[in-house]
Amino acid sequence: GNKEYGSEKKGYLLKKSDGIRKVWQRRKCTVKNGILTISHATSNRQPAKLNLLTCQVKPNAEDKKSFDLISHNRTYHFQAEDEQDYVAWISVLTNSKEEALNMAFRGEQSTGENSLEDLTKAIIDDVQRLAGNDVCCDCGSPDPTWLSTNLGILTCIECSG
Repeated sequence: GNKEYGSEKKGYLLKKSDGIRKVWQRRKCTVKNGILTISHATSNRQPAKLNLLTCQVKPNAEDKKSFDLISHNRTYHFQAEDEQDYVAWISVLTNSKEEALNMAFRGEQSTGENSLEDLTKAIIDDVQRLAGNDVCCDCGSPDPTWLSTNLGILTCIECSG
């Protein structure tokens, strides 16, 4: 993402509901420490928290303001207020995910909820322990550091593209 936007953002996004009518609902969203928090319409419900390390951001080719966030069990459909806001959200989501991944590989602690940090570290550890992930999946060099979150494979910096 565009680094000028940083890795944290608060604001509103339209989220398409899962119901039969599939209506767009305005939701307060926050990105911080590799976590996207999505508030519900009613304040008595706990907000949804998505670890960006386990999600993929996919721009919508037909609508320049919309994007999907694909998690392990659900796809979220979002729409920004305008194209500039869209660029900001996509950049921040990408930057925050990248920052969280780099911190996890370096073993650094960030401020925030330990349970989320522990989850992030556990995900990295699990992927690194998978058979074959001690070497680059493309060239076979030892100790790869680049993770393909959608495939669960590791590559070295040279093969990462």
